[in-house]
Amino acid sequence: MASRNVNDLHPTLANAYIKATALWLDKYPNRPIPMLTATHRSDYEQGELYAQGRTKPGARVTNARPGSSPHNFKPAYAFDIAFKNPNGTLDWSSNMFADFNKLVNQVAVGITWGGNFKSIKDAPHWELTGWQMLSKRRKVYKLEHPYMKDDYIKYIQTAAALYLGEGIEADGIFGPGTEALVKRFQTSKGLKADGIVGEQTLKALCI
Repeated sequence: MASRNVNDLHPTLANAYIKATALWLDKYPNRPIPMLTATHRSDYEQGELYAQGRTKPGARVTNARPGSSPHNFKPAYAFDIAFKNPNGTLDWSSNMFADFNKLVNQVAVGITWGGNFKSIKDAPHWELTGWQMLSKRRKVYKLEHPYMKDDYIKYIQTAAALYLGEGIEADGIFGPGTEALVKRFQTSKGLKADGIVGEQTLKALCI
């Protein structure tokens, strides 16, 4: 069974889910409550889902083979939800997923809703935009001239800023401001504050 633990999520997603859920409870006190149904999912479980509608009965629910879903990483780069009624039953009404997505968009950037997928639409699903880049990251990120630029730096900036409770525009450029941000994060984690994002800092950032 797939994990439902928020701690198994990439910090950007965990923060978005927690904040969007808090907004939901405040705005819609009489509607069913959001709950996680999947964060990390094993390759075996992914294979079972992929087989549905292909080699096993049922409708196709995913185009992702084992190991190629954002759920197959840990921390996971995607989460799925449902809505729980007071009697314990689950509600999968499409309008509620659309309303929840509006709240996600209020509290986070860089997250894609499955309801907007072009192929198999997946309304209960949210994932990091461009999550595939996370498997192609460099070994070290640091201040250089010219500045390093790539999408993965956006994840570094976002994760560090979220942990520190700071606001930042994630521009994907490792300039002096990002170096200073990394140093503050490293200090808060008891790491050597050299502004260099290597193995230890990446692990602390959970990305």
